[in-house]
Amino acid sequence: MAFLIIFLVSFSWCLALGEETVILTDPKPLSVVNGDLVRLRAEVSGVVEWVEFFVSYEDLEGNREEKSLGQVKSAPFEALWDCRMVPDQNSGRLYLYFSYQDSSGLHEKIGYTSRRDVAIDRTPEVSSAHMLIPYVSQVPVIDGNLEEWDSSGFQYFSSSDNTVGFYAGWNEKAVFFGIEVKDEFIFCFKDKQQRLRFPGDTISYPKIWLGDGVELNLDVLNNKHSIRDTTHREIMISADGVLAGIIQDNFNSRVYTWAENVEFKTKIHGTINDDSDSDSGFTVELAVPWDAIYERVQDRPALKNGMKIGFSLYNYDRDGAAGTWTFGSWNPDIVKTNNDNPSEWGTLVLQKRRLSSYLVPVIFLVCILLIWFIVKSKFKKEPVVEAVKEVPVEDPIDALFIVHEGRNFAEMKLVIQELWDNPQKKVVLKDLTDSFNLGADRLRQLFVQFTGKSFKELFVHIKIEKAKRLLKESQDLTISQIAYQLGYEQTPQFNKIFKKRTGLTPQGYRENK
Repeated sequence: MAFLIIFLVSFSWCLALGEETVILTDPKPLSVVNGDLVRLRAEVSGVVEWVEFFVSYEDLEGNREEKSLGQVKSAPFEALWDCRMVPDQNSGRLYLYFSYQDSSGLHEKIGYTSRRDVAIDRTPEVSSAHMLIPYVSQVPVIDGNLEEWDSSGFQYFSSSDNTVGFYAGWNEKAVFFGIEVKDEFIFCFKDKQQRLRFPGDTISYPKIWLGDGVELNLDVLNNKHSIRDTTHREIMISADGVLAGIIQDNFNSRVYTWAENVEFKTKIHGTINDDSDSDSGFTVELAVPWDAIYERVQDRPALKNGMKIGFSLYNYDRDGAAGTWTFGSWNPDIVKTNNDNPSEWGTLVLQKRRLSSYLVPVIFLVCILLIWFIVKSKFKKEPVVEAVKEVPVEDPIDALFIVHEGRNFAEMKLVIQELWDNPQKKVVLKDLTDSFNLGADRLRQLFVQFTGKSFKELFVHIKIEKAKRLLKESQDLTISQIAYQLGYEQTPQFNKIFKKRTGLTPQGYRENK
């Protein structure tokens, strides 16, 4: 009997050794890390030799990094990760997982398939990026042409060497967007690869972001959460006119498609995938129905003046199949690794101006006074004074600015003066950062802020403006000589760029002016 008891106890102990389980208990699924230290903890049943913790994240260039936090050989099975050198990560980019070796010592059991998605968000402040979007009584025609949009209301941002301008408006039916991307080389993959976001998904969507295009995100309740759910909408549109709309519900590991009723149109200004020419860019115009925006959303708010919607806009830019992929955002605080974090998005504010009832008599009185003043002035005899005609002298440097004051204005005037004085030089952005002690990213922002153009686009614009002056004022110079003075080694190249910018050949411009 004693032998039987010992046998059963030993057998049960052997079974226990073979039934070890390891579960990652901390951090909790879809938790948000607000500091620089993350504690990983595993719960172990049975006997294991060790547990090794791993973290996997993306750097600012989009490269995936994997790091081991070392092996823990006894309870408590936990490790502390110092993530202060890691940029903020939205859920889906940062994975925490483990491996362990069982009591037999023969193999490891990997826990990557049950990895833990979390987010790092160390900037709890709400973004200051915002746009006041007016009510539109005349609905824009969705045809890819932006002439009917009021360009004075456009907001601009830089995206690598691209410049992006956009505008928005709304009415009771939809919200409208007009987007202009200035890009000298337009590239799109003809065969759009498909992606499955979550394991077990049956819904896939094209990887539009691999080529040139734009992405819009809407936080329809403006809740500024750090994890995406069914109240967040994403629209991706490629330059060649492919749209994908998704709702990414991280809490339930599901992806839904939407935007079937979104009306949109893109228009290419140039050619696609042809690096032998210089493109102007592309435009995107779309109308997003409110009914589509608030589908699957409970407690839909009433549209009214001052209503706020979370919003982000990105530009994807790739210069060729083997070219570098870059990313630019309307909100300057967003980086590649946290662009899917709704708490980082900016805000659209609906505006609908109405005249208050008490303003009507005031306006009527002002009109009566204005009419009286005009009539009185008409019959009043004034002494005739000969006017002194002033001939305005246009400063060519000032004419390049759209903003003529503010921080760094003086430095930018010196930078642009340098470009104006030396159009023949092959100047790159690094030359200017070294000369004027400004960082490359900061200088890109300043070019767009003060001129509405990227560095590359502005330098070409300066060359064309100087060419116009030389063609008009220096009749003794040949077209080839002017091209050489502006840094163009081949006259046909100069002729092509000049005609593309002005609609005339250099000779035609000289003869017409």
